[in-house]
Amino acid sequence: MEQAIFGGYLDAVAEQHPDAPLPVLHQSDRLLEDAVRLRSQMGEERFFAALNQSGGGATPGLGGLGGLGNLGDLAAGAGGGGWTPARFDRAVAVRVTGAERTRLVQALTRSLFTGYVQTGAWLDMEAGLKAMTAHAQSLGYDGVVLFLDELVLWLAQHLSD
Repeated sequence: MEQAIFGGYLDAVAEQHPDAPLPVLHQSDRLLEDAVRLRSQMGEERFFAALNQSGGGATPGLGGLGGLGNLGDLAAGAGGGGWTPARFDRAVAVRVTGAERTRLVQALTRSLFTGYVQTGAWLDMEAGLKAMTAHAQSLGYDGVVLFLDELVLWLAQHLSD
């Protein structure tokens, strides 16, 4: 079910808003473990230089992310200050739906781990729906409508799975 809902949302965002950062709907623990390992291998200076090249400045026309900050902030780090070792460590320690962790995952998937955007296990339904609706709000939408009849049909088709 997560594949149908979250995958469909990611496809729709990529089509309708190709320049907007995608929401983090996959579990990010393994990505962050890899990032910590890569940081150790590359060294502080090279790692953070690469991470901070993931984007900068505000994304025009996009509002706040429901308490998660501006999408431009997601690209360059809150306030455009970029990622530092202390900020990185704080973000890694935050729970899966935390704003700073989301910012870090988005920066990592735009810079050093571009293949992680569509890989890994989905978030649980509750956390994923929260992330999805916050992201939709940041794009200027007032809500997300899930058509339950379509969901029931999808479930019926995949019942044998």
